[in-house]
Amino acid sequence: MKKIYLLIIAAFCIFASNAQIVSLFSGQVGNLNPNVPATQIKSQATYISPTNIFYDYKNKRYWVVENINIYGNGGNRVRMIDSASTPASGTTYCRAGSLSGASGSADLSGTAASFYSPSGIVLDTNGNIYVADAGNHCIRKISPFINLSTQQTVTTFAGIKGLSGYLDATGTAAKFYFPSDLAIDANQNIYVADMGNHCIRKITPAGVVTTVAGSINPGNWNGTGSAAAFQAPSGLGWYINPEKVYINGVLLPSYELLITDPTNSNIRLLNINSNVVTNVAGTGAPGNTDGDTSVATFTRPIDVTCDSNSNIYVVDSFSNVIRKIAGSCVTTFAGTAGVSGSANGTGAAASFRSPAGIIFSNGMLYVTDFGNSTIRAVTPTSTPRDSNPSSKFKVDSIIGHTNTVFTFTDLTTTPVTKGRLWKFSPSTYTYVSGDSTTAVAKVTFTARGNYTVSLTTRNCSGSNTLIGGGTINVNYTGVNEVNADKFVSVYPNPSNGKFDVELSNTSSTGITIHVLDINGKTILNQTMNSSRESIDISDFAKGVYILNISGNDFNANKKLVVE
Repeated sequence: MKKIYLLIIAAFCIFASNAQIVSLFSGQVGNLNPNVPATQIKSQATYISPTNIFYDYKNKRYWVVENINIYGNGGNRVRMIDSASTPASGTTYCRAGSLSGASGSADLSGTAASFYSPSGIVLDTNGNIYVADAGNHCIRKISPFINLSTQQTVTTFAGIKGLSGYLDATGTAAKFYFPSDLAIDANQNIYVADMGNHCIRKITPAGVVTTVAGSINPGNWNGTGSAAAFQAPSGLGWYINPEKVYINGVLLPSYELLITDPTNSNIRLLNINSNVVTNVAGTGAPGNTDGDTSVATFTRPIDVTCDSNSNIYVVDSFSNVIRKIAGSCVTTFAGTAGVSGSANGTGAAASFRSPAGIIFSNGMLYVTDFGNSTIRAVTPTSTPRDSNPSSKFKVDSIIGHTNTVFTFTDLTTTPVTKGRLWKFSPSTYTYVSGDSTTAVAKVTFTARGNYTVSLTTRNCSGSNTLIGGGTINVNYTGVNEVNADKFVSVYPNPSNGKFDVELSNTSSTGITIHVLDINGKTILNQTMNSSRESIDISDFAKGVYILNISGNDFNANKKLVVE
């Protein structure tokens, strides 16, 4: 969008890891002086609340729109940055709107023309410039740039200057209500984020205005045309499909239009052929959570763009960060959520103050940093994403019976943003509480035996599976559990690892000896052939082991100590 959103959002609320280098492209941090000369060196240029930026690929020029700041001081103009612009060189020129920042609606030439809180900007293939003049509730048109000595003329292309409303009509008979951003397709149709009317409008080259998605009734649901609902949509950007189309070196926009829906905290997608609206990312609740698009949250996202590899970048203005959507994964690309500032740097070390507009051009991102009165450049680096999650879990017990409730807890420390999966083998078990996807799962095993456990955790970077180093040992049914001292004797204990096990007051028929280490791993299985049996675990390390004797609904456990 544009920063007009930050100034008037209350009116429309129904009560209502890649690393990247951020640098200063143009402007002076904290400028509050609305007066500017007609020409300035780019590095010394002074802006008032820049809200959007557009790159003219054909002529290699940047066009910048200035809004008004929180003190009511106005930029209210359109600036051009020439093609020599690099971080160290270039010149800015005021091409339309008052040098003093005065607001107005005059259709005149050059600096005699005036705007009121202009917000979005696009160029057509003939070089005509279109501006969403939000405060005047209309779309203005600026004639093409010819040379520095020839003034550009401003006219009203669609909407009635100074009169808000909703009406589909032609040219200046149509009505808008705080139009905040523009996008232009390959057929030169202009799309308008009509923020106050909660809808997306379309203007043909002949000036015919129609509504293509949403209605004047705010909401948050997908659908086709007027069946979809937005709440104060603000920013527009083309989604670039992997099947890219170029004409004369210019990447053509696709037929899918990205829309920031800030009050709903969502990123939406409009197919301009079918007028079907779907959700790209966001849950509808504000927040700063990274992760899968189904769980990630945004706080008033107000503008959006896309690079040539189909990665989406979102200006999450209220959080002072730039977010990235790569496939189904949302990350914080630059800045730190909740931290405002003007620091240049890499990734989270950089800071913004109410960033507003964003474009991608020539392998770079350019951000209008509204609160700092600057334009920032963001250079992506090749640092890889976060690694796959390192799965880890614990269980409260490793031995029990079929009535025992075993509690498994996911201890994975890296974000588990795309879910988890518990698996037990063999599959004779039931969940007492939780399920295979919960962080805590309580399970009973319905048959005797040794069970292996695995936990798979997933995030945007991939998945990792941990198979438990030990096993869960279910050795009896829970019926007729006996007092070990009454029926079982072990001697000597402690010993060097060689023990005699003797049964009394019970038959040895069908009885099996199991020895487990402290991790629950069975190190010995031995059948009792008589009431007295010798066992040898002297090859194992010194320490504490568990002796389990079971069979025929008989179960006893004793501690063994190897010294």
